[in-house]
Amino acid sequence: MVSNNEFHLDLIAPSGALYRYLDNEAWSIAKTNNILSKIGVQSASVLSKVYEDQDRISKVENEVAKIIFDRDSRDLNKVHTTLILLRDVYHGWAVDRVQGLLPRIDTAIKVISGNN
Repeated sequence: MVSNNEFHLDLIAPSGALYRYLDNEAWSIAKTNNILSKIGVQSASVLSKVYEDQDRISKVENEVAKIIFDRDSRDLNKVHTTLILLRDVYHGWAVDRVQGLLPRIDTAIKVISGNN
């Protein structure tokens, strides 16, 4: 993880800190165009929750950066602590959140399709 005074994130996250980019642009445009007045409360609620969770998951990249750019992460005596912090960031902002997000996306699809 740390060798020759370099942090090797590729060993922990070979595809990068944020594996896939989550795009909220369509939701932002929809809200700007007053979509909330054109859809039901249930649809608006479930879509808002989906995009809020996506925003939280997107924070993984910034939170991981805070850890790896901290000078303490380079300290060989603190590598164990750095790994624990990275694990906790991934779990807290992404891994644990996905378990709730996937069913919420399925619900959003059903609500929007009128199959609730």
